[in-house]
Amino acid sequence: MVLKAVSVITHAVVNIMKRAFIVVLLCVFAQRNVGISNWAGLVVAAVGVYAYSTEKKQKQGTSMDGRLLGLRTYKAGTFTLSVLTGLVILSVNFSDSSFGSSPEEQGREEDVYTLYSNVTYDSNNHTSVKDEFLKWRLVDHPTETDQMSPLMTSRYDVINEAQRIHMNLFSDLIGRYKYAMLFDVADYENKGDPAIAVGEIRLLRRLGIQLVYYCVTSKCKAGAIKTAFEESKLYSNDDLVILLQGGGNIFSYETPETVRKLVITTFTKHKIILFPQSIWFRYTAKKVRRYAHMYNQHDNLTVMVRDRLSLKRAKGVFTRANIILAPDMAFQIGPVSRFMPPSFDILWLKRRDAETTGYVTPVFPAHVSVRVSDWIHWHSPCNDSSMEKTFTIATNGMMFLQRGRVVITDRLHGHILSTLLGIPHVILDNNYHKVSSYRHSWTRGVEFVKFANTSVQAADMAMELLQIYNSTLPDIIQYDVKHN
Repeated sequence: MVLKAVSVITHAVVNIMKRAFIVVLLCVFAQRNVGISNWAGLVVAAVGVYAYSTEKKQKQGTSMDGRLLGLRTYKAGTFTLSVLTGLVILSVNFSDSSFGSSPEEQGREEDVYTLYSNVTYDSNNHTSVKDEFLKWRLVDHPTETDQMSPLMTSRYDVINEAQRIHMNLFSDLIGRYKYAMLFDVADYENKGDPAIAVGEIRLLRRLGIQLVYYCVTSKCKAGAIKTAFEESKLYSNDDLVILLQGGGNIFSYETPETVRKLVITTFTKHKIILFPQSIWFRYTAKKVRRYAHMYNQHDNLTVMVRDRLSLKRAKGVFTRANIILAPDMAFQIGPVSRFMPPSFDILWLKRRDAETTGYVTPVFPAHVSVRVSDWIHWHSPCNDSSMEKTFTIATNGMMFLQRGRVVITDRLHGHILSTLLGIPHVILDNNYHKVSSYRHSWTRGVEFVKFANTSVQAADMAMELLQIYNSTLPDIIQYDVKHN
């Protein structure tokens, strides 16, 4: 029916425009990434339709039907070009092409194993890598700090290497400062974030930097930031550095983002360090751009990321900040000996928040005792000060994990703290590949850690770890059967 009214070439041109519309609509409504080649293709298609419709008008015969058909074709081409231009403008405003994609799209576009396929670690060449790498001043190689960690199989070696990297980097970054202010110190029951804060405090003590002000997350409001700024006037900008808590909440969680905005827009003349973060574009593209603009306005900001997937994302967001790849700050805690007996064969630390993949816990054999829970509900005792509370929560997280002879977890710090404690464990990924990417960057060689793709596989691996390490694992404490 269409070919009765238009020529074959006109039909083909219209069909091309249909494909161009689909590309733009995906960009506008599905938040798909659009690169330079995509934009070039859309422009070529639009210009082609315009040129063809114009020539079509000129070459139509002198008959009324020909003139009408030419006019219709010309108007259709002009209308198509106008609509396409409008959609392109919309896609610039609403798409996520500049700053990543939606969480669902991230799962498709960035496979962790593909990302690391170009990062090769030759265990046979370990000696030559070590000799050269150990000479590096790491601030001169900010994105190549993970050269040795994946080669290490001992927990002690991995921990020591993480601490060495920290000291190498931070000695250059903040070693000359005498004083520091730390904002957004975690004082809530997600045990991993307080563990990060503990590591940050330990680092400052090792560097001999005096902490003159801090505020915990629950109290880090505008008034607290204003008070800190007034106190900062007691110190020279050359003596005082501003620090922001690390974690996995940049571009994804409102409360810490608000704190960072207050700090960055208040301390405009100070050096600011954002401790290692994982990046998740949970926000809309428009909101990501707004926060990115805020970060990019500061003249002396260093953003540290703790895995290569976040490094890739950071490079598309931060245009002015110094970007550095570094291990999680909880490694500053160092190795910890187990200090309480287990209660179960397997302790499954299972997250139930926005980062879960929604997997189902499988059934275990009757002779294996298993406890499945999230440590957010494992409440910590009260303390006299907010900083003491932070340290207590981190320690309580270690108590939580020690309840299992073996651990299964989809929380990153379930993995990190289990590594510090020497607990054999299995890790599952979260929904934006934070756990797997961190493992690939720093802990992939640790001998008592396994990575599972499914919950069933995780259960099988945990059973295997129970058999392998049975003789060295502490026995389950026996409780009385009767209880109140």
